[in-house]
Amino acid sequence: MTTAVQNNSSATAKFTVTVSTSMVSSHGVLAVPVTVDGKTFDMTFTYSLVLMGEKGDTGIGISSVTELYYGSDSSTAPAKPTTHVTTSNFATHNEWNLQCPTWTSTYQYYYTCQEILYDDGTYSWSDVAMNNGYSGANSNANAALITADSANTTASNGLKRLKIYDGTTDTAASTSTKVVTCSDTDFS
Repeated sequence: MTTAVQNNSSATAKFTVTVSTSMVSSHGVLAVPVTVDGKTFDMTFTYSLVLMGEKGDTGIGISSVTELYYGSDSSTAPAKPTTHVTTSNFATHNEWNLQCPTWTSTYQYYYTCQEILYDDGTYSWSDVAMNNGYSGANSNANAALITADSANTTASNGLKRLKIYDGTTDTAASTSTKVVTCSDTDFS
């Protein structure tokens, strides 16, 4: 590597660096003599040489990414799949599935991961993540359903125990049903 300085000692000074193909150093320091007011200084510049390498192998592209689901009875995340997933049944639990399994109070934990199919026909899988939104929403909905069912059962049982009639004969009532008349004062 050589340097040539033009117009040294002037405001329009410049230098040129020439590199030959025989250069073997991939990095280093280049000293360029610069003259200012009759005094010469070495300005130093660091350099790095970048060489083009051989062409590499053609990369492998991604053909598809498929969302996978896992309905589980455990809050511990399952292992990610190790083979291509073909199960497509929303009633299947505790295995990786192409369909989101039906939520039940037994299988209340839901996990997801992505299956990646590459152009060469091989697969890989992303890390497993709990789907807290789906698990939590279904858990809350189930709790509300249980509360509603309990309230409905309590109300239904109450109606079975108490029959209030307006004093007329009820031919559909069993012989053990007593026909009573209630006034507003009976409920105060």
